[in-house]
Amino acid sequence: MSNKLGIIIAVKDEAAEILKDNLYSWKKLTDNIFENDRAVIALCGIGKVFASYYTAKIAEHSSRILIMGTSGGLSDQNVGDLYLCDEFCEHDMDVTGLRVPHGVTPFSEMKSAVIKKSSSEFKSIVETSAKKSGQNLKYGRIISGDLFICDPATNDYKRTIFEADLADMESAAVAKICSLIEKKEVLALRYVSDNANHSAAQSWQENVKKSSVIFNSILKNILNH
Repeated sequence: MSNKLGIIIAVKDEAAEILKDNLYSWKKLTDNIFENDRAVIALCGIGKVFASYYTAKIAEHSSRILIMGTSGGLSDQNVGDLYLCDEFCEHDMDVTGLRVPHGVTPFSEMKSAVIKKSSSEFKSIVETSAKKSGQNLKYGRIISGDLFICDPATNDYKRTIFEADLADMESAAVAKICSLIEKKEVLALRYVSDNANHSAAQSWQENVKKSSVIFNSILKNILNH
């Protein structure tokens, strides 16, 4: 296994600036995976299954996985806020009918709904790189599921159950795969593109490309660390 940084991004628009920047000299391995001498990036697509598949693929090359992309804010977040997350929950893992706590996968070694697997060193590198890019990071817990949250009632319920700040459709799946593989770390950089309400779809479309510029700037600093 090489020691490249693994990067998971769901949507091509979120990675647009990174992929077109000639400074990286990306080599195309497949339609969705690119690499250079410092990093390997996978455009995983939407949802937990695709995210899990591509995480397993690039984990062969990487001990550290950084998720980049947009997310919905669940409470008082502002569109444009940038969050560094190291706690992840699957909000659609619901086996409460078997008296298993919401978010916990039954019949597994994972006894908590919260997945956390990163070092202070990895976190510091990302923090320093964001600061060099002029970004003020916020911190929070992110929940993931195969659901685009766009109504206040669902937002309130999920936020309350998991004490969460953000929601997306991939991060917890990536974290879950990393938790099952020895010596893997995972963090997520998430740009708040919407507030998980009735205007979420339009807001996401308006802000997704803005996130790509920020991620490109931060990634350059990370790889030059």
